[in-house]
Amino acid sequence: MENKKSKQIILSIIGVALLIVSVVGVTYAFFNYTRTGSPNTVSTGRIYFNTSQSGRLQLTNVFPVKSTEVNANSLDSVTVGIQGDTTYTDGEEFEITLVDVENTINNKKVPINYIATYTANTGGTIGTSSDTYFTSRDSKDATIYQLNATGSVEENTQVLVGYIDNGATGINGTLTIKAYVDGDRIAISDTYDASNPGTDNMGTTSSWVNGRTVFTTTEWNSFQNSGTPISFKIRAESNEGIWVEEPSNGTIDSCPNCKFIYTTDSLWTTWNMNDETPTELTSGYSTNYNDIVTNSGKNYFLGVVTNASNQITNAYACGIYNGTTPFCIEGTADGANYSSNSSFINGSNLWNNTCTVDISNGYTECGPWDNSGSLSAIAYSHGTVEVGVSYVSFCYVNSSVGVSCYEG
Repeated sequence: MENKKSKQIILSIIGVALLIVSVVGVTYAFFNYTRTGSPNTVSTGRIYFNTSQSGRLQLTNVFPVKSTEVNANSLDSVTVGIQGDTTYTDGEEFEITLVDVENTINNKKVPINYIATYTANTGGTIGTSSDTYFTSRDSKDATIYQLNATGSVEENTQVLVGYIDNGATGINGTLTIKAYVDGDRIAISDTYDASNPGTDNMGTTSSWVNGRTVFTTTEWNSFQNSGTPISFKIRAESNEGIWVEEPSNGTIDSCPNCKFIYTTDSLWTTWNMNDETPTELTSGYSTNYNDIVTNSGKNYFLGVVTNASNQITNAYACGIYNGTTPFCIEGTADGANYSSNSSFINGSNLWNNTCTVDISNGYTECGPWDNSGSLSAIAYSHGTVEVGVSYVSFCYVNSSVGVSCYEG
C-alpha cells in the first residue's frame, strides 16, 4: 500500500494469543497468530515484514512461572522476519510494539512478561545495537537499533525500534518474542477472602498472597473455557525519516526531581515526628519509575527527594492508574497538601469525581481497596497519603510511622 502524502505504512499486525491452561493440567497452544495483509512497498524505499511459525506450539508450563525460574529455551515463541532497505535521503525508521492486550477478567489483569531477541539472518545484517539510539539516530549516517529485551506486556510496549540508513545494504533479521505468565505477581486460590484480607479464616492468608493479584480457579479457567484467551498483537510500522517518539524517561510530573523505590523497610524524612534519624538513601532506588515497577512487580511504589546528604526531604506515595498513568501524591507533617492531593486524585486524569470525599473525617478515598489488582489511593487531611491495591498491600508516607510499603 502506498501513501505518497505521508509516506507512512503500517506494515503488519501480528496477533499473538496466549491460551491459559486449565488447572487440571491439559495443555493448549501457547501462541496463535495471523499476519494481516501482504508485504508493503513504496516506490522510493521499502521495508516489509514476514512472520513464520513452525508447527503447533504447546505450553510447557501449565502454571505461572517466576521470573527467577524462567528457562527461556523452554518457552514457546513467535518469530517475525524483518527485511528492508530504502533510498529515502532521510532513511527510514521502524518500530515494533505490543498492542491490543487482552488479559483482564473481573477487573483483574493477568501479568505477562516477554523476552525478545533480535538476530541477523544468514548473510544479512541488522545494523548496530545502540544504547543511545534516540540521540545517535539524529546523525542519519548508520543503520542502528534498540531492543528492549525484557519487560511486561502492556499496551503500546515498545519492543524494537530501528533506523535504516539509505543504501542497498538494508536489514535482514529475525525478531523472536517469547512470553510467560509472571508467577511473582499472580496467585490462584478459592479460599481467600478479599473483602477481609487481613484474616485467615478462609484458609489463605494475606501474607501468602503478599500483594499478588488473586484469581479463583473459575476465573483462571475462564480464559480457555470462554473462548476469549489472553492475547496481544505485535504491531510493525515504518515511516520515512525519523518519526518514533522517544519513550518516557521514567519521570513523573507530580513527583519533581524524585528518586523511586519500593521497600518494606521504614525510611525516615528530615521532618518526621518521631525524632528518628533521617534515612540516608544511597541504594535501592532508580530515577526511572519503570525500573521499580518491573523489579517489584507492583503498580505502587514510593517517590522521594533527597538533599546533598542523601536525606529524604520530600516523600510521595505513587502508582500507575489504569496501568497507563503514573502519579504521586505528597505526604506532609501538617496536611498542607491535602486540598491539592484531594483535587488531584479525584480529577479528570485519575478517578474523575468517583472518589469518596469525607469532609467531617478529613480524607479523600479513591478506588476499591479490595486486592483485585486495581489501584487505589487515599489522602488524609493530617498529611498521610497511601497508594496500593488493598488495605494490606500499599505504600505510604506518614510523619510518625515513616515512609514505606506494607505487605500484610
